[in-house]
Amino acid sequence: MNPETKIENDACKLIYDKLGVISSKLKVPGQTGFPDRLFWLPGGKPLLIEFKQPGEDPEPKQLHVHKQLRQLGYTVMVCDNKLSALQVVVNELVKTTEHWHKKKLQVLAMAQEYINKRR
Repeated sequence: MNPETKIENDACKLIYDKLGVISSKLKVPGQTGFPDRLFWLPGGKPLLIEFKQPGEDPEPKQLHVHKQLRQLGYTVMVCDNKLSALQVVVNELVKTTEHWHKKKLQVLAMAQEYINKRR
């Protein structure tokens, strides 16, 4: 197993064990440059992570695809160790949880208003 694959596998296991977040290996037939993993966060918007060995940077094609994905509104991160990947997922979970908590409160308030108007 190459070092990059080991980092990826260790990170995915750690993230699942500590946070319960599942991930999928991203393979796009006939295309290159896509991040290695999709992490399925609450709220329906996956986090994409490219894994690299320490000190390595993404290839130009990867940087181009990452830029395209970011322009579409996706979060794309590059991690070179399992702890940085765990931190990225924690940070995104905090953002997602705050967003969905606010959204849930808005939906609940609208539902309550609807109920109150019909009483």
